[in-house]
Amino acid sequence: MKHPGGSEPSPFDPLAPAYDSWFEGEGKLIFAIETAALRQILPSLPKPWLEIGIGTGRFARALGIDIGIDPSREMLRIAREHGVRVFAGKGEQQIFDAGSFDTAANSFLMNLQSRAFVNNLILSITIKI
Repeated sequence: MKHPGGSEPSPFDPLAPAYDSWFEGEGKLIFAIETAALRQILPSLPKPWLEIGIGTGRFARALGIDIGIDPSREMLRIAREHGVRVFAGKGEQQIFDAGSFDTAANSFLMNLQSRAFVNNLILSITIKI
């Protein structure tokens, strides 16, 4: 494994707790529906799997994805609490040696409900301004 250079704070760090708890409230049903759909697809994909942009690790834990990367230290901290093995890095960095994973998933593409989270966040920020 290669080590990524530089580790500056991520703009997602202060949002990590709210993002993670969203899945326990308003996003609970959407999370259940999306993970159920993805559980039908993932078994057809070769292992080992890597989640790029793993965030807090909720999808990885629910889907059996053991390893992920994310640039947010706070997201990674929460993902570790969820029992996922995580590494600091961005998707465009080559952190692992070529051929280390057979399938790489991007959580942004999987997390369609995060659009609702972002809309709520923008509304919240707008109201505070």
